[in-house]
Amino acid sequence: MTDTNNAAGDPAADPNAAKPGADPNPNPNPNPAQSGTEPNPSSAKSEPADLSQAFAALPDDQKEFARANGLENKPLGDILAVLAANQKFTGADKATLMRKPKETAEENPEAWAEYHKARGVPDSPDGYDAYEREEGENLIPEAQRGELDKLFHERNFTPEDRNAALDLYHEMAAKTAEAGDAAYEQEVQAGLEGLKKEWGAKYSENLDAAKAVVEQVGGKELGQFLDETGLGDDPRLIKFMANVAAKLGEDGAPITGKSAGGRGSRTPEEAQRALKAFEAKHFDALRNPNNPERQDLLKERNTLYAEAHPGQSA
Repeated sequence: MTDTNNAAGDPAADPNAAKPGADPNPNPNPNPAQSGTEPNPSSAKSEPADLSQAFAALPDDQKEFARANGLENKPLGDILAVLAANQKFTGADKATLMRKPKETAEENPEAWAEYHKARGVPDSPDGYDAYEREEGENLIPEAQRGELDKLFHERNFTPEDRNAALDLYHEMAAKTAEAGDAAYEQEVQAGLEGLKKEWGAKYSENLDAAKAVVEQVGGKELGQFLDETGLGDDPRLIKFMANVAAKLGEDGAPITGKSAGGRGSRTPEEAQRALKAFEAKHFDALRNPNNPERQDLLKERNTLYAEAHPGQSA
């Protein structure tokens, strides 16, 4: 005879009875794929309890960007989301990672100072390295270089910005100097051509006389100065010195150069007067083909004519 009371209380007799230690409410669908539910990844891995650990785990360049965007105390997921949306900043330098402060420099000078420091602006004007040029000399006077660096620092120029500005200045100065030299050279050549026309055959003599005045009156130092500065080629100065030589010659022994004296040292006007006098004096001999002196007189007359009329044949 069966004991119904014992059967009801015996776990072995009840197939639906829970085993010792088992979950009294078992999940009828233990396989998530069968249940249609997905596991929650956040339940498997949670954010660090100390948010500073998440920030400290970032590379230095990402820290700069996160700090600039106020993410120090944000969960790692938030930080990574912002970084992912700004991938162009990953691995960038500080200047790229930093954002300009929203406040003005007057409202938040500390933030702007940090921003400019991140860009590379030195702490003081002395922080700029000495400016060196690969080609050519530094045209900035040494006494003014410190003042320029103060100005660059006040305008928050990085060393690269400052060097680029100085490079541009030197390029512009070189172009201006080249243009000025070309214009001056053209002016000098035009002036010398004018003196050649004005002085004619006496051009070389007057040049030598002008040089002689510089040497005898001004001395070697003046001559060296005129040569170094190029002023010695200025037609106006040459003409002035030639006039000084002529004036001194009127008052005493003439100051002349190596080309002075002899025929061929007259101006065209002087040669024309000499030609008229010569033709008048030797009129008969020049017209007489039987005169034995005629050939020599003709040569001399042609020489005078060439002096009196440069560029023309007799």
